[in-house]
Amino acid sequence: RSWNPCRGLANQLRQCGARTCGTSRKQVRSGRDVPGTPQLLTRSISAAPIVVEQPGGCIFDGASLHDKKGRAVSCDDKRLAGKSVALYFAGEWCPMCRAFTPSLREYYQKHKNDVQVVFVPSDETAEAADRHFEASQGSWLALRFGDPLVKRLKLQHGVWSGRERGEFGMAKRRAGVPSLVIVDRAGNELKFLPAESEGVSVLGDWDATARWDVKSEL
Repeated sequence: RSWNPCRGLANQLRQCGARTCGTSRKQVRSGRDVPGTPQLLTRSISAAPIVVEQPGGCIFDGASLHDKKGRAVSCDDKRLAGKSVALYFAGEWCPMCRAFTPSLREYYQKHKNDVQVVFVPSDETAEAADRHFEASQGSWLALRFGDPLVKRLKLQHGVWSGRERGEFGMAKRRAGVPSLVIVDRAGNELKFLPAESEGVSVLGDWDATARWDVKSEL
């Protein structure tokens, strides 16, 4: 009998908010994007993002923003200045995230002079989030698990995993993980990239001219 990924991973994928019918066993287990295979699909709930104005401020002020070496990163760091900055909502336990992250790493390596990524964890523990960032994520930036800003960003942009529905509910959720949200310095959304529903194709929609330090007209 042929293998059906919708059986073995049904519970996990419901928590991700995803389905992988038509995806190969190798693709799901390895977490790699396999050229020519169908993109991972899902349904998401539409909801308008919340605009939070912070005149003269920075969304990461007082937050736990750090790099791969654990060093604190300020809002005026050169790794943010002049770049297009995207929040990356993901959890290592989610098969779709494991499939998408390698493509994001490749994109980042090609465009790192113009873009920056900030990992917003949807892992279940601080230890899991640290392992996820260290082992699987690219050489970009991250917020610590448990940082109040992580919760605020999820609510602001309507993005969280199915496993987090007990904390956030589902009424205001527009997408699960993985998802990317390009933001300005104040944290206002410039563009939403629904990787959960559209897969790696969303990376082609990343507008690198949507700069972090250019004031949003929202």
